[in-house]
Amino acid sequence: MDSVTTTLYLPGGVNTISLTPTNVGTGVYTVTYSVPDDALTGFYALVVNASYSGGTFRGAAVKGFEVSAGLQGMQGNILMAIGGISEQLSTIESNVLSALSSMNSLVSSVNSSLSGQLAGVSGQVSSAQSNLSSSISTLSASVSSLGTTLQGAITSSQSSIINAINQATTNTQGSVTTARDAILTPIGQVKDQLNTISVPGISNVLTYEYAILGITILTLIVAAVLIFIKRKP
Repeated sequence: MDSVTTTLYLPGGVNTISLTPTNVGTGVYTVTYSVPDDALTGFYALVVNASYSGGTFRGAAVKGFEVSAGLQGMQGNILMAIGGISEQLSTIESNVLSALSSMNSLVSSVNSSLSGQLAGVSGQVSSAQSNLSSSISTLSASVSSLGTTLQGAITSSQSSIINAINQATTNTQGSVTTARDAILTPIGQVKDQLNTISVPGISNVLTYEYAILGITILTLIVAAVLIFIKRKP
């Protein structure tokens, strides 16, 4: 770039200010202008002229900005409003951060509480399962022991009942035998006595009468023995 000139035209187009450009890169220049507090209101035009290769290539550009009296009077209020908005935004940001921190603490507390409760419930379930298994094992052992005891009691009772029946049968047979001997012995004695009696003409009659008497006595004795056996515990 051979030359670059920048000229700022003040409002009205009469006064101008020459600005010195600063090269910041190939083909790139900047200029700085500070607008004073008592600056004229109106349109400010910045004209840039550039030439290259001994003036073979030339170019120009115009940019501008406007200074308004209304904005100058409102500058203080605008800055105050911006400051208030900034403070409100800072307060809102602080409140949001505090709420987020409280929410994070609450979530952490809830997670910790749930973890503890779940661990407690899991322990209670495991303990209940263990107790239930132990109770089932104990119940199974008790049922098995009860079955063995009942089987032994039934077998013992069965043997006792059979022995008692056998003993009662033996006693009954002995009692019948004894009763039979007791009956037959007197009858034999009566028979012997009848045989010693010899009365002509009535021997047969007496024999029949004594026979009837013996049968009657035998019947009474058998009845008495049966009644005795029936009442015997």
